[in-house]
Amino acid sequence: MGVGAVASADAARAIAGQQADASRGVLDPAQARVEAHGVACTRVARSGDEPWSQIIAAAQDHGCDLVFMASHGRRGVQALLLGSQAKKVLTHSSIPVLVYRPPVAFAEGTTH
Repeated sequence: MGVGAVASADAARAIAGQQADASRGVLDPAQARVEAHGVACTRVARSGDEPWSQIIAAAQDHGCDLVFMASHGRRGVQALLLGSQAKKVLTHSSIPVLVYRPPVAFAEGTTH
């Protein structure tokens, strides 16, 4: 078996379930915040090897006229090692992309 191979169908189902739970953990509060401000929201959760390509595909599939993304603003070695999904979406998307970089305090988890 190669590196990263899934050993069984049960393991694959367990991983898919964990991914779905993690998606709900992020999307549920995000949808609630958006809808609390009277904005319509369609939730989409996708998986794949390249998150940036899934973002573009979802935007195309839903006829979006803008992709809005937050950026962590990584620099230096972190940016080199982790890459930037926002940068890849900007590079490859035919749909306009708006990137928001939150203030440092917000990005670090403090919201006051």
